[in-house]
Amino acid sequence: MAFSCQFVYGTPDSWLQKSSLPAQERIGAIAFSLGGFGYVGTGVDSSGNLLNDLWKYDPSNDSWSQAATFTGSARKNAVAFVTDTFAYVGTGYDAAGLKKDFYRYDAGNNSWQQVEDLDSAGAVYPRRDAAAFASGDKGYVIGGYDGTTFYSKETWEYDAARDTAWMEKTSFPLAGRRWATAFSIDGSGFVGMGYNYSQEYFSDFWKYDVTTNAWTQVADYQGNKRGYASSFVINDYAFVGTGFDGALKGDFYMYDYANNSWSAIAAFGGMPTSGSAGFSVNGKGYVFGGVDTLGFKSELWEYTPDNSLGIENAFAKANIEIQVSPNPASEVIRVQNAGFDIVKWNQLKLFDASGKMVLRKKLTCAQEPVFVKDLPRGLYYYAIDTRDVGSPLVTGKVILQ
Repeated sequence: MAFSCQFVYGTPDSWLQKSSLPAQERIGAIAFSLGGFGYVGTGVDSSGNLLNDLWKYDPSNDSWSQAATFTGSARKNAVAFVTDTFAYVGTGYDAAGLKKDFYRYDAGNNSWQQVEDLDSAGAVYPRRDAAAFASGDKGYVIGGYDGTTFYSKETWEYDAARDTAWMEKTSFPLAGRRWATAFSIDGSGFVGMGYNYSQEYFSDFWKYDVTTNAWTQVADYQGNKRGYASSFVINDYAFVGTGFDGALKGDFYMYDYANNSWSAIAAFGGMPTSGSAGFSVNGKGYVFGGVDTLGFKSELWEYTPDNSLGIENAFAKANIEIQVSPNPASEVIRVQNAGFDIVKWNQLKLFDASGKMVLRKKLTCAQEPVFVKDLPRGLYYYAIDTRDVGSPLVTGKVILQ
């Protein structure tokens, strides 16, 4: 079985707690990623204080630094989306009530600039708890609580390339809802789950085609119906979990866009949580903040996906393959490469299903045997370190039977 070299570090399909935000615990924050960094900000703390701070997370050294303060009013339950160049944050709820203003964040200059309100003509209600995604240079805001008798089902498009007024598009197909989850894959947006005015939770998902301005239903979320979940996207796979369905949730599922199917992944690393925010950077997913049974949180959890996702890597374009065989194995496994100098690979590490390292072996030549006959039978994860970088760059699974 062949595996490409992956820039994925850590035990596959697992969560690892990272450095907590050095600021107030919160729910209802926004999160996004730009330029290889994650950003979180706004929200409300456990004392009810609305927040307008913005923090930058560097995954290379697991550190936080404060970025330019959001120039809109302090608020919770806003939305954020990222176009090809900038991040946009708007709507939400501040001390005066519902909001429809929007602001653009320039990470290169670490600065904010106000842009057009959600429909600057004034015909649109302000809102909170909406869903948002981006496709190229266009951002989309869907639904939310707008103060009317029923929640909104509107779809609004913002053309970031022109900074023009918002344009109303085809509405979400069902009744309006808040606390839905949204993400984008391959230029299309996906919106689902959430909570409607009749106090009903949902597990459905819908695809919005930005070219045809049409909605089509896709596979339902595999977990329980819920709202206030968090999500992130890695290499055209979406990951959705946590949330609230009358109880706090901790399960997580992966959406395979190509096959229109959901499958369970490792449960969230922290306690069951609602109101958290998600983003992804360099093939890893992150979930920040929220509330669990112990209260509001400033925790950050990092998810390492199963490397079978085929995450983009520098070696793939050179058609380099790493083979761990046989798989399944009984007494011996061998590491073999094609088109790459084995001397650059330093050692192989083998982990059991709990993440405990059970074997470490230096690699000095191609197809060097690694003896595994004394290990219990079952599923193992491997990581192959490179001397040049000093981090595990190749990960995968091997079965011993």
